[in-house]
Amino acid sequence: MRKKISTKRGRLPGEYSRADIRLLEYLTWISTKHRIDSGKFFEKLVNAWKHQESRCKDLKIKCRKGANYNNVFLITNGSKVIAQFPIPEHILTKTNLPKEFIQESPVY
Repeated sequence: MRKKISTKRGRLPGEYSRADIRLLEYLTWISTKHRIDSGKFFEKLVNAWKHQESRCKDLKIKCRKGANYNNVFLITNGSKVIAQFPIPEHILTKTNLPKEFIQESPVY
């Protein structure tokens, strides 16, 4: 008996594209660099997406609505720009980060 082959295009449900994985790794790197739990950092990004602005420790997160379901986030520390990047809405609508991207902030 022949195996049924899926005719759908794109990634399978629950999987991330390479661009999504790189973005999630970058978010984890930023949170680790600033000693912030990556799960909490992601929650603050979602909060900024919903309310245009959020704070996470010393970081201020601003969200600007973009085109094509992308939202541009600006992260600053005082007057210093830490990062600016787009995040697709399909990532923001997920309730939690995947387990492999969650890192607790180190205790010093």
